[in-house]
Formats: sequence, structure tokens, C-alpha cells
Amino acid sequence: MNWILFRRSLAAGEFRTLLLALTIAIAALSSVGSITERVQHLLLGQANETLGADLVLRSDHEIAAPLSNAAQVQGLRVAKTATFPSMVGVHQQDSAPLVSGDQHAAASSIAAETEPAALTLASVKAVSDLYPLRGDLRLQDGTRTTAPQLGQALIDQRLQSMLGIEVGAILDVGLLQLRVVGILGQEPDAAFDFSSLQPRLMMNDADLAASGLLGFGSRVKYRLMLAGDAPALAEWRLQAMPQLERGQKLESVSDARPELKDALDRASRFLKLAALLAACLAAVAMILAARRFALRHYDMVALLRTFGATRRQVQQILLVQLALVAAMAALVGGVLGWLSQSALVALLKSSLPAPLPAGSSLPWLLASVLGLVLLIGCAGPMLMALAQTPPLRVLRREIEPSARVGLQWLVTAGLMLGLLYWIANDIQLALMVGAGVVVALALAGGLGLLLLRGLQRILPGATVKIALRQLQRQRVLVAAQLGALSLGLMGIALLTVVQSDLLSAWQRQIPANAPNHFAINIQPEQASAVAQQFTEQGLAAPTLLPMIRGRWVALNQQAVEPER
Repeated sequence: MNWILFRRSLAAGEFRTLLLALTIAIAALSSVGSITERVQHLLLGQANETLGADLVLRSDHEIAAPLSNAAQVQGLRVAKTATFPSMVGVHQQDSAPLVSGDQHAAASSIAAETEPAALTLASVKAVSDLYPLRGDLRLQDGTRTTAPQLGQALIDQRLQSMLGIEVGAILDVGLLQLRVVGILGQEPDAAFDFSSLQPRLMMNDADLAASGLLGFGSRVKYRLMLAGDAPALAEWRLQAMPQLERGQKLESVSDARPELKDALDRASRFLKLAALLAACLAAVAMILAARRFALRHYDMVALLRTFGATRRQVQQILLVQLALVAAMAALVGGVLGWLSQSALVALLKSSLPAPLPAGSSLPWLLASVLGLVLLIGCAGPMLMALAQTPPLRVLRREIEPSARVGLQWLVTAGLMLGLLYWIANDIQLALMVGAGVVVALALAGGLGLLLLRGLQRILPGATVKIALRQLQRQRVLVAAQLGALSLGLMGIALLTVVQSDLLSAWQRQIPANAPNHFAINIQPEQASAVAQQFTEQGLAAPTLLPMIRGRWVALNQQAVEPER
């Protein structure tokens, strides 16, 4: 019987408005959800590339093997790095091996106009074979490469120009001689500190022991890099936290790069705002559609009650038909949502920093569940009232259900608030959007009714006044429709403004005159020569500042713990 009634109602167009509203709601939610998921995966993946991993354990002393072994047992990929300053020189047949170069930290590195240096201070980075776990290690010509093998080294362009060498040269690094096999162009986890100002030499960590570079007093930064599934990473992190020693710290992209975390948070909130507005618009459309559905089904329910159907049976029939509507809307809305997000991605392809990763079916499943919740929450009170239709309506058409649905609407409001929180995962954002929607609907509806009343007094003609009077009789419906239209326009304007503010905030993070070239280790006797070079090029004389190593011991007269 339910299927027969559903087919007849569908053929007669009874479900047209409700089905269309729910389909659009699911399509909008699935489209926004899919784009949100894909963009977040892209942003998170690119952010993780700045770490070279998903999770990093930093340490000022060698990391114990059990931590690495536990990660491998859980199926995580593991890489290790050790970074330290040392002197590097071009190998000569009769030259003595070099030792650690910490004591040579004052060696000059401004050699643009001088002969290539025989020795220079470099930041040596020893990496394991799997490095990097995220991102690409690229040569100067843009080709991808892997970690250097035993006896090999990669150097950056600065070290190449300082030493005046080419690929294939032999360098003295401690007690070892390493052959240069490439010029580094991109290092995914390059640090933004003093060590990043030094030229880079990358070697295999298996060569460290034979190099003799690491000894008592060596300033070495150790990193244990992990990559894998989020559950395995979370489990390993829980196990590792109690085992961390002094001078060790776990970092993810949000910990290591707060500016990236802020950018990800802003992008996530913007996309969630779009999803929230889509849900609110869908809710208003569902309420209007459910009201129309109820008005057109009073007679059918009255006939069913006349034929002996109980109130519970009528409710079951209506719920089954709505479930069929929800299933059809989920299928059609899922297809439309996939098509719309594919079209949007194609339009934005040239503006994206990289191709978006493939999406999953999770956004469609969530959109279908959210659509069902919207249907129950927004159409539920109307259906409960519809089931109260008395059989006497068959004879007296003016009779309508007298059920009180105030409590049901209160439950609907709570359900909508929970739905907004589920989408946003942020109670403040959910409350702000919910309150904003209510205020916008009230203002738009109230102003619309005032406008109708004013037009009725101003505009001449009996026909116009009759039409306006008819609208006045349905003031609730008119106010809701005006509010829905205003809400849609407000949503478009709000997203446009927020998008502009989001881009402006990102651009303001880096000043237009931020420096991007640095000269280091300039000796006092070289200061005048450097200033002269700038003058000859028509540039303002630079301000030379001393750069020294220091130890942070107190903050606001409070001692700083070494772990910080």
C-alpha cells in the first residue's frame, strides 16, 4: 500500500516540491562536503610536506631505538636525520682530514667577489635511506632524487659557489671523502632558523660513524620522522609521550608550523561556513516544502481516517513515504553533488597549487544522513500535525488539525543546532550561524510584511489591493519565503566577503618588503666593502646586525624549563 501511494503521489506531483528541496539540500551538502574533504586533504598533505613527514620527534640527543622499532611494528614508515654545523673542504691529495668545525663558526661566507674558499662552514644533514617521507627531494634542474647513498653527498648552490666545484668533485667531510652527485634545489623540511642560512651538505647517516664528526660537545639536532595512517600515528604518539626525555618534543604540522596551522584553520572554517549556510538554506526550503506537502495531503489523511486507519497507521504511512522520498533524493542528490563539485574543481583547476586528491563516498553518506535528519526535523512537526486530521474534514473542508506542535518545533530547533554543530565541529561557529540565520529570517520577514502593508496603502487599483490582501492572509508563508530568499542572498554575499578576507589575511602574513636574500658571516673589516657594493648597484645601504647564539633562560623573570 505504501508503495502504491508513493507511486501515485509521485506521478501526481505531490512530492515534487519536497523531493526537489531535499535533493537540492543533499546535492549542496555532498558537493560542499566533497570539496571540503579534497581541499583539506590537499592542504594537509602540502603542509605535511613542510615537515617531510606526518609526525616528527625532535631531540637534542640521539633518539633511543625502541621508539623507532615500535613505530615500524605498527606499520609506520620511519626516517631519521641528524643536522649539525661542520667545516667542509675540497679534497686534495695530500690534505689532512677535517674534524668537526664548531670552532670555525666565524668563517666568512660572503665570497661573491673573491676566490672560492678552500674550507667553509656548512650545515651537514645526515639522512636515512627513506628520507623524505612526505614531499620531494629535488635537484636544481627540478628532477626528483633520493637520499644520497654511502660515500655520496648532495650540496646546495651556495656551497657549490663557495667551494667553486662541480658535480663529481670530492669533498672532505670529517674523516671521510664524499663524492658530490647532485646540486640540491628543494628540501621539503628545510628549517627556518639560523642553520637554514648556512649552505647545505646532505649525506647518508650510515656514513656518520666513520666520519668522526660526532663527539662530545657536538651540537646535533636529531629528528625521527614518521608517516602512515592516522590511527597508527595516534597510537604510537600515545605510547611515546610517557617515554619522552629531556630535550625531546613531538611535532605535527600544527605544532611545528603555527602559521600553517592558522592558514588551515581559516580555510577549514571558511569551508565549514559554506556547509552551514547550505544546511540552513536547506532547512528553510524543507520547512516550506513540508508545509505545502501537509496542505495538499489533508484530504488524503481524512479519507484514510474515514476508512478506519488509526492515527499511528497514518503516521507509519507518511513516514514510509518520506523514507522513500529520502532514498530517491539521496541517489539523485548524490549524482548532482558529484557533478557540481567536479565542475567546480575543473573551473578552479588553474588556481589550485596542485591537483586535488580523489574524493571518497563519505561526504555523500554524511549528506544523505544529514538530509534525513533535516527531513525528520523540518517535516516532522508538519507530519505529526497532519496525522491529527479528523475524519470530519471529508464533510467540512475548513477543518484543519488542531494539534499543538510547539514542543515538536522546540525539538526541531535543538536537532538543527546539533546538526549545525556536527557540520562545524565548533560550537561557537554553530551558534553564531544559527543565531544569524534566525535574526536574518526575522528581519527579512518583518520588513517584507511592513513593505506589503505600505504597498497596500500606496498602490492604486482594486486588482493590486486584492492581490496584496491575499498575500496578507498568508503572511507567515510570505515572511518565510522572503526570509529564505534574503538568506540565500546573504549567504552568497557573506561567503564572498569571507573569501576576500581570508585571502587578504594570508597575504598580510608576509609584508611586501620582507627580505628574501641574506648575507651572513660578514666580518667587521668587510662591512664597508659590502655597503659599497650596494651603492654601486643603486641600492640603499643595508643595516648590518650581529647574529650570535644565545640561551633563553627566563620569560618575564620566570625561569624557562629546558623542555620548552
